[in-house]
Amino acid sequence: MNQAEYDKKYEYNRESSGNWLSKKVDNYGNALTRKGFVPALKRRVRCIKWLEKYKPSEMLISDLIAGITVGIYNVPQAMSYSTLAGLPPVYGLYASFFPPLFYSIFGSATHSSIGVFSITCLMVNKCSERMLNHENKEDFPGLTKIQAITSLCVLTGIIQAVMAIVRCDKLMKFLSEPAISAITFSACFFGVVTQIPKFCGFSVPSRNEPYFGLFYSIYAICTHLTKTNLVTLCVSSCSMAFLVLSKIFIDPMVESYDGILKGIPFPKELITIILAILASHFLNLEQNYGVKTLHTVPRGFPSPDIPRTDIWTYIIQDAFSIAIVAYAVTMAMGQIFARKHKYRIDSNQELLALGLINIGSSFFSVFPTSCSLSRTLVNERCGAKSQLSGIISAIVILFVILFVGPLLEALPNCVLAAIVLVVVEPLLRNITKLPRLWRCSKHDFVKYFVLDHSLRCATDFCKCGKVSRQRRRCDPRNKKRRNSVDSQEGTDWTAIILDCHTWTYTDSMGIAAVKDINEDLQKLQILPLFANLKSSLRRQYEQAELLEEEYVCEKEVSKLEQRISEEEKRIEEEKAKLSQEKNHIAKLNGGVVEYNLESGNNKEETVHVEFKHKQDEQQIGQDQRRLNLQKKILAQKKLKLTNQKKKADDKKQAAVNSKRIANYQIYPSIQEALKSAHELVDKQQNFFKKLVPKE
Repeated sequence: MNQAEYDKKYEYNRESSGNWLSKKVDNYGNALTRKGFVPALKRRVRCIKWLEKYKPSEMLISDLIAGITVGIYNVPQAMSYSTLAGLPPVYGLYASFFPPLFYSIFGSATHSSIGVFSITCLMVNKCSERMLNHENKEDFPGLTKIQAITSLCVLTGIIQAVMAIVRCDKLMKFLSEPAISAITFSACFFGVVTQIPKFCGFSVPSRNEPYFGLFYSIYAICTHLTKTNLVTLCVSSCSMAFLVLSKIFIDPMVESYDGILKGIPFPKELITIILAILASHFLNLEQNYGVKTLHTVPRGFPSPDIPRTDIWTYIIQDAFSIAIVAYAVTMAMGQIFARKHKYRIDSNQELLALGLINIGSSFFSVFPTSCSLSRTLVNERCGAKSQLSGIISAIVILFVILFVGPLLEALPNCVLAAIVLVVVEPLLRNITKLPRLWRCSKHDFVKYFVLDHSLRCATDFCKCGKVSRQRRRCDPRNKKRRNSVDSQEGTDWTAIILDCHTWTYTDSMGIAAVKDINEDLQKLQILPLFANLKSSLRRQYEQAELLEEEYVCEKEVSKLEQRISEEEKRIEEEKAKLSQEKNHIAKLNGGVVEYNLESGNNKEETVHVEFKHKQDEQQIGQDQRRLNLQKKILAQKKLKLTNQKKKADDKKQAAVNSKRIANYQIYPSIQEALKSAHELVDKQQNFFKKLVPKE
């Protein structure tokens, strides 16, 4: 059976190897025909699809609760994140109103909440500060921060839209996680440095330094610490203490609550802002103690304005970085809940939706936005059923913009800085991944430090990409495997052999892809077998904790310990014997004596004793090095045995081990894997039959 007969028998439609440009022209041509226009319109204007399937009796209440909850939760978050972007708090409210409305029209993810996000805000602030302090400011006269940010927003949207048109979303799926982490960490660290003066109640003059500007800012903060306003520091410290304690003690209690309010988070940020406004109003903190407040919060919306285009050449690198990070975060969150609720999201449509959101919002003084992790989680927990929840949350923000603005004028700036510092703390903890990166992939470790200053982004392709894209089509005989990952009742186990002889190196994204392949295939009741996997990759996977931990037997450890003690005793005896011979030689005249030794042919030959002793010393040194290596192996086995005993009753560790690649899945050749495949499938089938009780 050749390849064509195989494809025909199992109904596999192989992609034609045509020209990419001709394919694009054909696709757009089909979309303009009478038959293809409606499907193309539904794909791009996604609100048509979810409105057709919307059932008010089943979905409206859930969407209403989720939308109101997310809207209330978003008010303090939008205001504090706006300060991260270096803007007045009201602009965060604008960025929380327009993007959800656009996303409800074009977005494909049900639970994603689009708006302000800490990482993009930090990157926006970094870009705007550089532009306002640029050495060639005379090239763009009259530039304000709002103009710089709206110009950045529309350029980011154009980049995302163009990337969607040329289908760059396929490349973005394999964007390296260390690349995103490097950009995220640098932006977060920059944001923390900019918030410290507000937290302490003093101001630092801005400087235009082409290099090491962050270090100059840190030095300026250290020199101005003596100007700290103690009352401001007290207010911000109390706010931070309340937020941290609520996060540690109250949030777990709220999450474990099973009543009517299940899934609704504790509004610690909103409570902090309300208490701070009351304290500032009744104690008159600004006039009596010099605590800076928001002063004026305008009602309504600013008039639409066309963004500037003359600064695009200076900000295109920042726009490209923001476009990539925003899309990566949005897709990551969308895929999490798409898998959980069993619906599909269109990666290309998500990229196009983000582009249209940023282009459309830039005319209303909005900075670049993306999906928010925390708001998306709140939206899902509150039971959102469609993008109507995003529209309702935007209506809540609209009410705040039109009516609540003047009530926020007494809010101290230091409280918003405290909220920001608490929010970015988990993002700063990404630096704890560096030891694992060093063990798994030193290239990614170096990239973590170099990337943000050289490339800003990367599209590292893992060598398992093709397998990852095709893993759900690996068994064409059983269509049920393709439709559902979680439910595979009535299907038999089978095996698939992956020839790994071309795998020379795997970066951190490749390791994650191999892990996903192993987990997803086993959920589909397919056992992956890895043949010709190089020893260097096995060591790398062991260090990345991808392979199952080797079971250590106590008898094996005791035998190895006994052999080591015997070998150590023998080496000591050899050393003592050699030392005695040297002392004997030293007493003789000249220190050199010729010995008569019997050879195999019974002929006497003479050799120098010094040469013989040198050979003996070299042999003893080699034996000692082997002994030290065996001692290291013994220490590792003892440590594994100790951890093994501790984890014997740990169910969580057992679950982790079950997701790793087992030793019986790795073979030196395809032939060996073929010999063992049928036996392993039978064992796997019998094992799961025992777990499922018969009716």
